[in-house]
Amino acid sequence: MSERIIETDVLVVGGGGAGFRTAIAARETGVRVMLVSKGPLARCGATPMAGADFTLDGLSLSRMGFPGEPKDTKGKFFNDIVTQGFYLNNQKLVEQYIGSAPARLKELLEWGMKVDSSEERAIFTSGLGLVDTVCRRAKTCGVDFLEDVMVLDLVIQGGRVVGALGLDIPTGEFIRFRSRAVIIATGGWHKAFWPNTGMRDLSGEGIAMAHRAGAEIGNMEFITFCCNILLWPPIWRGSLATYILSLRIDAELTNSAGEVFLKKYDPFVVKWGTYMEWNKGFVSFASTREIRDGKGSPHGGVYFGLGSTPYETFEKIALGRFPGWKYKALDLSEMPKIFKEGKAVEVGPVVEYFDGGIVVNEKFETAVEGLYAAGECTLGPFGANRVERTRKRPPCPSFPCRSSVICREKPKKPWDERMARNRRKSGGRSRRWPIRI
Repeated sequence: MSERIIETDVLVVGGGGAGFRTAIAARETGVRVMLVSKGPLARCGATPMAGADFTLDGLSLSRMGFPGEPKDTKGKFFNDIVTQGFYLNNQKLVEQYIGSAPARLKELLEWGMKVDSSEERAIFTSGLGLVDTVCRRAKTCGVDFLEDVMVLDLVIQGGRVVGALGLDIPTGEFIRFRSRAVIIATGGWHKAFWPNTGMRDLSGEGIAMAHRAGAEIGNMEFITFCCNILLWPPIWRGSLATYILSLRIDAELTNSAGEVFLKKYDPFVVKWGTYMEWNKGFVSFASTREIRDGKGSPHGGVYFGLGSTPYETFEKIALGRFPGWKYKALDLSEMPKIFKEGKAVEVGPVVEYFDGGIVVNEKFETAVEGLYAAGECTLGPFGANRVERTRKRPPCPSFPCRSSVICREKPKKPWDERMARNRRKSGGRSRRWPIRI
């Protein structure tokens, strides 16, 4: 079987928002950068499927000319993220995330990203718009690309990462990558669960290969579920469309007995547990409880109806979000017919986001020399629960991207000797970050 060799300074594994943004940061230092995507460039992974929104403190947002909350502060934002992450966050990453978000948003706007709307702590765009923006920028910077190439494993020499082995999927040809540094940006491991809200190509191989190379992983048990995800018909399964609608209309959830089951809970909890992104935890819990009690729908969910929302109001709001009843190339034209007849659709909680992953420090270094990681494949700033009080975390661009340090500094020893000691004590098991309250 044939093999070819490609040499570069920085190898970025992953073609989503995290991969493109880290590739840009590294390339802007003047080094050679190769980004490898296992699917079509900018059309695979999580980012194209994202909502997508970009969160930062309201005061900074208002100073940029958007209708953010001027009474908000970075301190309040920090407290919300840490509290809602159950204090299992890497708080240094939280501080860096909050501190650099305004600059990252300004960059994206300068690069041509379009904003659809905004609220007190977020601007809204589209996943495709976001990934296309960073893809264009990466091309302008001179990043090299390979698509439809699967990276199989990292290459280790003398205790440090010196490249990777890839497979050209269309030809079956092996590719040997030689590099000074490797950045893993392969996203979560959605493929382990079905249904899910991500792409089926998110299979967790980046986390696995980093761990095999000696990197720490942590918080792997913390997974964010999203409520109100379409379950039926099969072509709609896993779509976020009804979740998005639930944020804009007064929808009603019922069980198979016709009961509006959220009425069983404290009104205060229901109000705030459905208004903010806490809805993912609260509504997912309440829906699962009905399903386990034998009151679920035929396809393992609950029922989502318009409730007190007039059909005309629903239609106006839905068409504003889904022009022509299309959402990410999905045809939703049957949905208005169902609601117009007073019927409901089947929805339920499914896997959306992974809060754990490769342990990194604030320079995105792992415990292995020459190996870095960014995006959803890392143990990022969100602890046990990704909420941030407003909408969801952007796929990566507001996450501070410091991959440029890779080629400015000489190779170092693993960034935290304490990690190595902990690993020896735990027999190599993954661990959580220490709590700093």
